[in-house]
Amino acid sequence: MAEFIIAVDDTDTAEQGGTGRLCRGLAEALANCCEVRGVTRHQLAILPEIPYTRKNSANAIHLIRLQVRSDELLDYATEWVAEHCCPGSNPGLCQGTAEALTAVSLGRAAQRRVVTMQEARQAADAAGVVLRSVAGDGHGIIGALAAAALASSGNDGRFVEVGQVRALQGPVSIPQAQDAGIAEVREASGQPVTEGEIIATNGLRPALCEGKCVLFVIREGSHWIPVRGWPAAEQGEVQPQAGTHDI
Repeated sequence: MAEFIIAVDDTDTAEQGGTGRLCRGLAEALANCCEVRGVTRHQLAILPEIPYTRKNSANAIHLIRLQVRSDELLDYATEWVAEHCCPGSNPGLCQGTAEALTAVSLGRAAQRRVVTMQEARQAADAAGVVLRSVAGDGHGIIGALAAAALASSGNDGRFVEVGQVRALQGPVSIPQAQDAGIAEVREASGQPVTEGEIIATNGLRPALCEGKCVLFVIREGSHWIPVRGWPAAEQGEVQPQAGTHDI
């Protein structure tokens, strides 16, 4: 079953908005014409040369079972973002199949170094995916392409929306977490967790791991404490060393 990814970045300003919140709203709107697997957050590089509003992350929406043509989906998403983005922002949007996006290497590059708009457009053209500058100077196409490519890898970022995991509060059993949308619960070592209760204080933020929704947890007394995303710091969250230009 083909998976489509729509990714968005730079829809907010330093004073208002948030791309994660906007993407969750867009995902809800898209649920009328396709099945939404979830929304993932992907961390990009924190560098002085990169303009960003808060933490330089971008978001990707995972879609299957489209009930409209892909070009109609793209037009609808573009118009929705243009209507809901903050005035003065520079949103960009990327759409493509997960299969096509796996050919884009700029996702990992954007977690380590500055990527230009020209590089992003060239990489998208080569892979056969679409970039759209929605408003302003459209600088968000860089983060949008990076998030889409990282999401297609199945091994990056964390879910900010999947099933009912954001609604979970208090002690949650493993079966309850799975019923809410968690595919697997694992310790940081990768060992599966099948028993015990998870303390969810503000919902859960499972990782996109091996293409699945995986919640990593840490043992604390008689309970499990959830990890936001991956056990180790996500790529780009720690200041990269100067001169790092991996692709």
